[in-house]
Amino acid sequence: MNIFNVRFLHDLKDFCYFLRHPTLISYLPPNKISFNSSKFRDCVLIYFKRLFNWVLFLWIVNFCILGPITAIVSYSNGITHKINIFDISWYTVVLWAPIIEEMLFRYVFFQPIRAFLLYPILIPALLIGPKVWSIVIFLTIISIFLILFHKKKFNQLIDFSFEIPNKYFPLIFHFITFLFACMHLFNFSLNKVSFWLLPMLILPQWVTGLVLGWIRTRYGISSSILLHALFNLGPLILTWIFIKNVGISPSLIIQNN
Repeated sequence: MNIFNVRFLHDLKDFCYFLRHPTLISYLPPNKISFNSSKFRDCVLIYFKRLFNWVLFLWIVNFCILGPITAIVSYSNGITHKINIFDISWYTVVLWAPIIEEMLFRYVFFQPIRAFLLYPILIPALLIGPKVWSIVIFLTIISIFLILFHKKKFNQLIDFSFEIPNKYFPLIFHFITFLFACMHLFNFSLNKVSFWLLPMLILPQWVTGLVLGWIRTRYGISSSILLHALFNLGPLILTWIFIKNVGISPSLIIQNN
């Protein structure tokens, strides 16, 4: 059976419409579904099938189309990638980056006040990286905040009811996606690159950010974190395959990550 089934095509149509008219509409099922019900099991199956379809879609688009474009622009202009895929740890790519980046850029969509409270923690965590002490401090502080967010007295002290007005959300969504893509310019040693070439270097991150933003809006922050992690897993798998079977560096293919 073709994995790009009717449900995925329906998602793709909704995604394309969302890009033109971003709205804060969630498709998450109601919390009242019983864990033991067949409906819950169907929701779980559809959920993971949907994520699998989207991560496969992103892998194909990035590795077969956008990645080669970035590689050609980089090679022809003497641009080098600062990140060595052979030296980076798997937990940085699959755990740390998805959690920090999604909480920093997309948690704000539905929880703007809580997101702003977390920014003083998330921004240093992004800049410092996943060191043992930073992970311990980050997880400790985040855990404290998550516990406080569910405390009635804490919620009485701070009004969390503020929501992003729908008329401003399209501008905020595309601006945040643009910032997410631009952040990845720091992965390159740019030298004296023409300004008009910079967007070509971050095409993969821009398209991926659009999909992650749609997933976060429709299916929650945990879904965008999971999709982000699965997507980042692709270059690691590709690197492992090259090391085991080819024995050469696939840097021209994976530098789009």
